[in-house]
Amino acid sequence: MKITRDGLRLLARLVVSCEPLGMKTPNHELFIAEKTREERDIDTTEFERVFPNIVMYGQLREEATALGRSDIDAEVICRFFGGIGHVEKVQDDIANHAPFLEENAKLRIALMHMLLPVTLTEMRDGLFGAEYRNNGTVIRIYPLHIFKSDTSTENLIGTRALTHFSSIILLSPPEALATDLLRQQYESDILKRSLVTLHGGRVQQNILCTQVQKLIAQYGL
Repeated sequence: MKITRDGLRLLARLVVSCEPLGMKTPNHELFIAEKTREERDIDTTEFERVFPNIVMYGQLREEATALGRSDIDAEVICRFFGGIGHVEKVQDDIANHAPFLEENAKLRIALMHMLLPVTLTEMRDGLFGAEYRNNGTVIRIYPLHIFKSDTSTENLIGTRALTHFSSIILLSPPEALATDLLRQQYESDILKRSLVTLHGGRVQQNILCTQVQKLIAQYGL
């Protein structure tokens, strides 16, 4: 099964912006970034031959099949990283790699690992702030980086976006997609507890490290 060009660009953004609880795999990040330059649909087996221990590609195929898709397109990527299945993976990661963390820290990590539908509310020094609103709760998130290929002179305040950790992954997602992701996220027990606990507060994100910023600039992600 192939990952479409648009899907691969989103996947590259998600992988390079991630702050995993386990070990990062910089060679994997670089490989995906390199593949975006080919501007073509790429079969998942091309990634699995090089990184046989990364199970994500098999999971993406399962997500696409469940959605009735023949390819892994941008919507499949969004639903995979923003939906209920990813919540379960995040919970497993917390249990395996960070059981010692305080409860509030676990709740923050769970929320930031998700692809979140937000509204951009401010911009300072090239960095954005946003609000994540779900079922009457609101959490402010700052700072958020915008990817180079999305920058423009357009005023983005008030724009809907999908964010992951400190990065804006997609601007102006389809409203039906954003609404469904919000629904799935609220149905998750750990994310519902995150919303209740962090409601009214502000989640301060880490600024992307220099190495990641250079990678983004180099490949025009």
